[in-house]
Amino acid sequence: MKIAVIRRECGPSWGGAERDCAQTIRTLTELGHKVTLIARKLESPTHEVDFIPVEYAARGSVLKNYLFFRGVRQALRKAEFDIVYGLSRVHPVDVYKVVDPLHAAYIESRYPDKLSRGLAVMSLRHRLLLSLERRLMLDPQVRIVCMSKLVAGQIEQHYGVDPSSDRVRVIRNGVDLEQFNPAVRKAGKQLREKLGLENRTVLIFVGGETRRKGFETLINAMSSWQNAEYHLLVVGLSREGVPFHIPPRVQERLTFVGWVSNPEIYYGAADLLVLPTRSDPFGMVCLEAMACGTPALTTAAAGVSEIIETGATGFIMEDPQSERELMDRLEEYLSLSESQRVIMGEQAAYRATQFSWEKHGEMLANLFQEVKR
Repeated sequence: MKIAVIRRECGPSWGGAERDCAQTIRTLTELGHKVTLIARKLESPTHEVDFIPVEYAARGSVLKNYLFFRGVRQALRKAEFDIVYGLSRVHPVDVYKVVDPLHAAYIESRYPDKLSRGLAVMSLRHRLLLSLERRLMLDPQVRIVCMSKLVAGQIEQHYGVDPSSDRVRVIRNGVDLEQFNPAVRKAGKQLREKLGLENRTVLIFVGGETRRKGFETLINAMSSWQNAEYHLLVVGLSREGVPFHIPPRVQERLTFVGWVSNPEIYYGAADLLVLPTRSDPFGMVCLEAMACGTPALTTAAAGVSEIIETGATGFIMEDPQSERELMDRLEEYLSLSESQRVIMGEQAAYRATQFSWEKHGEMLANLFQEVKR
């Protein structure tokens, strides 16, 4: 099939959604499909792909989103594809994957009271994103791919689309088991020694956002936590990029890494990944960590929580904003013996092997064939 994949930015070493795009292209190409990427930016791909650039110069998210939407429509008029697969909020497409948080659900969680929510949705940015999202959700010709049942339920709640209908398909993301696997723990051990963390419990946070990903909640919990035997690696953020005060006693337990091209080594150096996210359609970093033998602690607001067995392959917080609950889950992990931690890591790694990109690509290609007919 000739497949157009649409995402504003795409690259294997960028954020989760951008890596999702790059891996989707790689998987579909390996399955023998002809893939064309329509995007504004493309990092050097690992597989050959035709690239149609959407070029514009703009400041501000409103104008950027609008110009990208318009540029994609123009590009699609000039080419023919069997399937148009959208990983960004663009229309028209044949299949749309909810890679970013469903915006209607995000607004509800971000602004819990009606007054602040009403004021928020008056902004141009929210009005544009909600308009684009509504167009996709209410178009009966668009098939919707969800990475979790959580997102399928949100779509039903906010747009009335039956998750059991032909329009909706839950296809969970895969993980690159060549890059992320327990063998990286050897290099991870060397990294721990280099950082002087051999005798510490090493936690890891991976993400580029402070609020939605729950980094501020984690820091607040650490502020009142007296245990001195742990250290937190922060991947994806720099100290300068944190917009709030970090107490000195917490700063002593942090190492900011920034973005790295080899996150698997950092997963391998850690004992537990912590992602107290407030909203995540999936949460790829949890699956990547698990594949490296590192259990994940996340929230029920992350779709990946559906594949984590609490106490066996990781831990789940019910309330993403509860510092007390986060501390309880951390204490639960710290109370485990060394042998129990090893077993949990092994179980997490085994669970991750059940989610390959090959399986994801095959399910996606089957959906495309249905749409094409």
